[in-house]
Amino acid sequence: MKNLLLSLLVVATIGLIGCESQSTAETGKTKEKKELPEVVTIENIGSLDFKSIDINDDGRFTYDEFDKLTKNAGSAEGNTVYAEYDVDGNGIITEEEFTSK
Repeated sequence: MKNLLLSLLVVATIGLIGCESQSTAETGKTKEKKELPEVVTIENIGSLDFKSIDINDDGRFTYDEFDKLTKNAGSAEGNTVYAEYDVDGNGIITEEEFTSK
């Protein structure tokens, strides 16, 4: 009985490890982010990669993320910059909007 339980445990562990490796290999996606400059400003944010500014990796760059990165604190100039990237005006910057600017 002990040998049977031990065998099942080993098989289950190997199965889990195999599934994890396979799912990583299948997606082929790595979430590599470029290193952010020491200070992100409204002047240099356009030179950054979208994935590096999408703080929570949800594929959307929100005003809260923009505010945190740039320490904008709701300035009028910052609001204008954000609005320039938010092409459709829905309050969320997609990767397409960001890279098309």
